[in-house]
Amino acid sequence: MLLAKPDLAQVAAGLQSDGARQLAYEMAVGVCDADGVQGPAERDFLQKLAAALGIGSAAAAATSSQADAIAEAVERSRRAGRCGAGAATGSRPLLR
Repeated sequence: MLLAKPDLAQVAAGLQSDGARQLAYEMAVGVCDADGVQGPAERDFLQKLAAALGIGSAAAAATSSQADAIAEAVERSRRAGRCGAGAATGSRPLLR
């Protein structure tokens, strides 16, 4: 199963509640933003996922925009050398 791409409609159908579908979308957005702002392929995937989960385009766009803003802030902080807990506490940063 890990080597094959799952069918989004089939996976989405297994999620019974609105909360589970929203959480699944938010988790996917987080994974897509883990290495920075979403690229074109990630945006395309998230658009298809939102449709399969029945998440409206406005709600999906808001979630993605929030995640991108966080990813951009982290990248700015990283470039400025302030990434990690050290920036707030005065201790050595966790990441460089």
